Amino acid sequence: METETLPVPVPGPEPEAKVSVASQEQTPSPDQPQQAVESAPAKSEPEFQADEAAKKPKQSVSERIGQIHAQKKQAEADRDFALSTARRLQGELDRLRQQPIDHLPYEQQDAARLQSVVKAERLQEKLAEVDEQSQRTERLLAQQYQAKLEAARERIPTLESAMASIRELPLAPQTAEIVIESELAAEITNWLGTNLAKAWEISALPAHKQAAEIARIESRLKAGPSPRRHSTAPPPPPSITGAYSPAGKDPQTMSMEEYSKWYAARRKA
Repeated sequence: METETLPVPVPGPEPEAKVSVASQEQTPSPDQPQQAVESAPAKSEPEFQADEAAKKPKQSVSERIGQIHAQKKQAEADRDFALSTARRLQGELDRLRQQPIDHLPYEQQDAARLQSVVKAERLQEKLAEVDEQSQRTERLLAQQYQAKLEAARERIPTLESAMASIRELPLAPQTAEIVIESELAAEITNWLGTNLAKAWEISALPAHKQAAEIARIESRLKAGPSPRRHSTAPPPPPSITGAYSPAGKDPQTMSMEEYSKWYAARRKA
């Protein structure tokens, strides 16, 4: 009798358990309070800039004056470069306009006219840039002056009234710029405001003479007040004044008794 062997079932791979994303989230236990995550409100641009400005170290007055001075010098350089470019373009444009183009071929005539138009447009752009940089220079000059005055208000008590006194003083622009650029801008301003008669005399002079007077004032202020001169000569001998003896005798030749009487009479006089 043959024996049949039954096939032994081979266990196959177990199906992978599917885990949902929801099941992976932690569920707070009843005794653990659920914490709500709150996002910080986004700051507006002005608030962000204010916070960034607060983090920066405070700028000293001398640093601010130096920064304004550097910006002014850069604005002046940009203005001068734009001005030189404008002058070059103006010369090229004048030469183009002076050249007769009627005898040129038609295509070259159009090219010459186009070149003239392009240079004219560039010239206007450079002239506008010169004007813009000039205005920027004037603004920075005023800022530089105000910063110097602010730094000197506590040091010079009369500065405020001096500034008010010379507000309408008609100094030439070149002279005003010399005052502002000076290290002693506040001191010169105070001097002009406390010496109004002389300040108006200076303002009536031509520009180059105004500049010379301001230079003299600046030199005197740098030197400071003149020290008092002490004489090295010996003091004069004491003079004896008063009534002489009836006989007109010199006290130095009197006897002790005569001198005592003379001195007593002198004290009563």
